[in-house]
Amino acid sequence: MKKIIILIIIVGAIGSVLYLTFYREGNKDSELPNPEWPTAQKLQSRTEESQSSLADLQSGKKEIYRHNSPEFSFEYPEGFGVGNFNQEADGSQTVLLQKGNVGFQLTITPFDEDIVLTEARIKEDAPDMAIEQAIQIKIGEAQGVVFLSEDESLGKTREIWWVYNGYLYQITTYPEFDETMVAILESWTFK
Repeated sequence: MKKIIILIIIVGAIGSVLYLTFYREGNKDSELPNPEWPTAQKLQSRTEESQSSLADLQSGKKEIYRHNSPEFSFEYPEGFGVGNFNQEADGSQTVLLQKGNVGFQLTITPFDEDIVLTEARIKEDAPDMAIEQAIQIKIGEAQGVVFLSEDESLGKTREIWWVYNGYLYQITTYPEFDETMVAILESWTFK
C-alpha cells in the first residue's frame, strides 16, 4: 500500500536527520562522511563495540527499556544512551539507543492493517527498496521480517520490521550489531 511507502520515506528522513545530528554532535571538527564511508577502521570499530556490548549483555550488565504506549520492554547493554522522539503529525515515535558507533533506531507508527509483514509485501509497497537475505522472524508474540538494505547516509543496514497490535515497528541498525540485536530481540516482551 501507499501507506508503507510513505512510512518508509518518513523513517528514512528521520533516520538521516538523527544520524547526521548524532554523527555531527560527536564529530564537530570533521567533515561529513564521503562516499567511501564507512571506512574499514569504522567497520572494525563497530564490530569491536558490538562484541563488547554483547559480552556486557550476556554477563548481566544490562538495563531494561520500557515503552508506555504501545507497551513493550526489552533488555539492552548497560551504558547505551536512549533518546525518544515523537512525531506528532502522523503519530509516529522514534527511539534511538546508541553507544559510540553502535546502536539502533526503532520507529513505531500507527498501522491500520493486521498483517504479518513479509518481503513480498514490502516489495509491493516499496519496489525501489533494496532487500537482501530476507527471513521471517519472531519478536515476542509478533512475526516479522529481517533483511539487509542500503541507506544513502548509513551505508549497509540491517532492517527488522513487523506489525503488532495496530503499530508498524521498524528497526534500523548496522549488520555488525546483529548478535547484540538478536539478544535484545530475544528479551522483547509486549504488555
